[in-house]
Amino acid sequence: MINKREVMFVFFIVLSGIIIKISGFSINDAVLFQTTILSKMLIETRDMNALESLNELLKPFLIPFISLIIISISIGIISTIKDFKRKFILSLISSFIILIIFRSYMGFFFAMAVILSSLLSSKSINLSLVIFNLIMAIGIFVVVSNNSLIYENSFKTELGNILIPIVSNEVENIQNMTYQAGISIINQEKEALVYATQTSQLSDKDKVIYDIYNNFNYITDEFEKKQKDINVTSYVDETIEKSQIFSAFIRWLPFSTALTIWILIEFLRSLFFRRIGDFTKNIIEKKNKK
Repeated sequence: MINKREVMFVFFIVLSGIIIKISGFSINDAVLFQTTILSKMLIETRDMNALESLNELLKPFLIPFISLIIISISIGIISTIKDFKRKFILSLISSFIILIIFRSYMGFFFAMAVILSSLLSSKSINLSLVIFNLIMAIGIFVVVSNNSLIYENSFKTELGNILIPIVSNEVENIQNMTYQAGISIINQEKEALVYATQTSQLSDKDKVIYDIYNNFNYITDEFEKKQKDINVTSYVDETIEKSQIFSAFIRWLPFSTALTIWILIEFLRSLFFRRIGDFTKNIIEKKNKK
């Protein structure tokens, strides 16, 4: 006969999967998280303090964060069940439902993580969460590796979308500085020629130059046309394709994605998830003693 705790375990595991599924969060979001870090650091968090920047950086992971909290509660619940056979059966039931929900490679690794972390929960909740995070990271590595071309193209596109406005802004700043410097030089030369004209010291060569300066609007129009001729998008796309640094980063994308996500969830485990699991376990055990 299945008891309340066992029902709660299955319910919370399934709930965590449903939340991720409904949210639409995917491996592609995990891949693009690396470009999100770049975007947040370079653009969106420039005027924020460290705490505000961290909050902005982790905001895209709010739904997975909630899901991992629920999983921590689940592991805390199943850690109070001493019968190994029942724990195995409960983890199998939960994992089977997870496979139905996701029907993907990542769903398989999710299910495996649930089974192994559940079986180890009696020894240590912290160890269970470490194993869960490690299996999920391995799953991300395998999935990204098997679909490397798709994720690489997605990564390149998103990286280009981030770099184009940054490069455009810098090019515009340089052009404006050059433009202003050119105007300053031309004005100085023009003033000298005007003075020479007034004092009748203008040579034939100077007269030609003077006529050019009198057509200064034409010169500035041509300069502005040259500015518009610079195709920043093509430049950024070509740089991403040819850059050895970007090429190496994209080549290591499966590993860097898995490592980035693993470091993040391990950091959150040490701060929150293990404490949530231990707290859940202590509450249930105190209740059972009464």
